[in-house]
Amino acid sequence: KYAFFKENAADRSLTREASAAAMEGRSLGAVHVSLGAVTLEDQQMAEAFAELFGAAQRRGAFTSFDPNVRGPMIAGGPMAYRAKVEEFMGLVDLAKSSDADIEFLYGEGVKLEAVAEKWLVLGARLVVVTKGPEGAVAFYRPA
Repeated sequence: KYAFFKENAADRSLTREASAAAMEGRSLGAVHVSLGAVTLEDQQMAEAFAELFGAAQRRGAFTSFDPNVRGPMIAGGPMAYRAKVEEFMGLVDLAKSSDADIEFLYGEGVKLEAVAEKWLVLGARLVVVTKGPEGAVAFYRPA
């Protein structure tokens, strides 16, 4: 068993200022964030991670992002969370998501290729979609 805590949890205390301070003076090759299922619905956290990714990109680091959606926990529902996830596509090189997460965000039966293409247009350079026992598919935007 496991539990998610949305109030007073460590992953809810990061601020934009703390992200900026943590990146100051650092040289990084890569930054990856798996956002702990519901983190983006909190505006403070969304701003902190946007600052982190932006600072990493300005330093030339490779950035990757896994929204790791937990649908039943998202208070604003799929459309609101989808908008937040899409905002991050302009800040990452690699976006990884499961087919289940994409179906939660975009609706059952959505074409994975269509979502991947949208994410590429929004800025991601590579989109990887995992499909459980069926493996994974990747979509890319040539440089």
